[in-house]
Amino acid sequence: MVLWHRRNAGRWWARLLIGVLSLSLIAGAALALYDAQVTTRSGVTHRYDARASQSADFVGTYVQDLSVRERTVAVRTLNGTLPTPAFLADARAFGFHPSVLLNAHGTALSIAPAAPDLRGQNFGKLYGYLAAALRGQVSVSNVVASATTGDPVVGFAVPFLTASGRRVFSGDYTASQTPLAAFLSDSSTLAGAQVFLIDGNGEIVASNGGSAADGRDLTARDPNLGDEVVTGSDGQYRSRSTSETFAKVAVPGTTWSLVISVPTAELYVSIDGATHWLPWLILLALSLLIGVVGYLAGRLLEGRRRLGDANHELAKIARTDGLTGLFNRLYLTEQLEAVLANSARHDFPVCVLMIDIDHFKALNDTYGHQAGDLAIRHIADRLTTSLRDGDLLGRWGGEEFLAVLPFTNLDAGLEAAERLRRLVSLSPIDLPGASGPVTIHASVGVAMAADDSLAALVDRADRGLYAAKAAGRDTVRVINADQVPAAKAAAEPVVHHDLA
Repeated sequence: MVLWHRRNAGRWWARLLIGVLSLSLIAGAALALYDAQVTTRSGVTHRYDARASQSADFVGTYVQDLSVRERTVAVRTLNGTLPTPAFLADARAFGFHPSVLLNAHGTALSIAPAAPDLRGQNFGKLYGYLAAALRGQVSVSNVVASATTGDPVVGFAVPFLTASGRRVFSGDYTASQTPLAAFLSDSSTLAGAQVFLIDGNGEIVASNGGSAADGRDLTARDPNLGDEVVTGSDGQYRSRSTSETFAKVAVPGTTWSLVISVPTAELYVSIDGATHWLPWLILLALSLLIGVVGYLAGRLLEGRRRLGDANHELAKIARTDGLTGLFNRLYLTEQLEAVLANSARHDFPVCVLMIDIDHFKALNDTYGHQAGDLAIRHIADRLTTSLRDGDLLGRWGGEEFLAVLPFTNLDAGLEAAERLRRLVSLSPIDLPGASGPVTIHASVGVAMAADDSLAALVDRADRGLYAAKAAGRDTVRVINADQVPAAKAAAEPVVHHDLA
């Protein structure tokens, strides 16, 4: 009897051990599957938020480009004593309706369409964005009522200096009549998606439904979404019986925000339903049949994870410069090819900067190669902190760096190059053997992408760099595409840009 009890007790413990082991395997596999699905879901959400950010950046770029063109035209055509004819032509060319030209006191010099009863009125006291422009700021308004038509519009106001003092050129748009409306319509392919461009007061500027600014705020259009946007930048809410996911992103350079809302089920349709539950059913069946299979599967998954980590690390090594941690030349070339292809497809400007440390050989000869490596890493850190998100920076070779600036025209590229040059000059470094901090200078060559190849674009930036070296170093030079033949013939660049 005692032996029988002992045998039964042994069997019970064995069964318990097998049961605990099986449950542990099931729990581990279930946890791994749950974590993978959470990660996948998080990835979908991240891509959704990234899409909203990219769309907001596009709107900000459009507004910035429009303001730059408006200021350029105003400076060229509206600085005379009798600017009205040129003003009317400019207003028509931009498609503004209506438009106004103010003097330094905010008084209307010209109005389009003509409104004699408003001429001489102080618009700076009526509209906050015009008051900001009178103070010298490029301003984009919230949705406002047009002084001439009463229609809800958004205004773009740019200040500029003339011999008669500061003037402000301001034009109003109905957003649905600009490329923004078409962009919003195509900004999301998800069924049921709502895309709104709202101003700082929550009023709708435009939407993917083609609506123009109509004086209504988002809460009036969609009360549930409007309430959520006021209190948060992303999340989920209930719209009637449907769960909705939204993201709100500020539009750079404006008081506007871009809001995207989509049915939650549509957002996660690729990972919900059968795709979500089938792995769990398979896991349960396999776990019930044999615990060993689950154990081996767990080991296999662990091996695959390690292999994935190793491949990721190898990929990182393959694209990274070992000294600075920046992109290496091969990877930066691949990325520049992709940027230029996108630039040609979507028609946005790209600038490249070739940056070289001045007198680097003398620094090496004076303080040693270890000090030279320290200087290269120091400059790499300084350059990285001065670039925008989305810009690319890599070590091109030796003491040379290459920066790729998407969505950057030549003027902005020159400003960025000068900013980097000053940053290097104002960041001395302590080097072994030096009696005090050593000031390092850099020369920068600038080129903006035209219809030439990648090699030609980099070559122009390199020519600009050599021109900067020839000009005495610690300066910036640019070579345009149409200047390359002359530069080859004369053995020096035709055009130099000195920046203060």
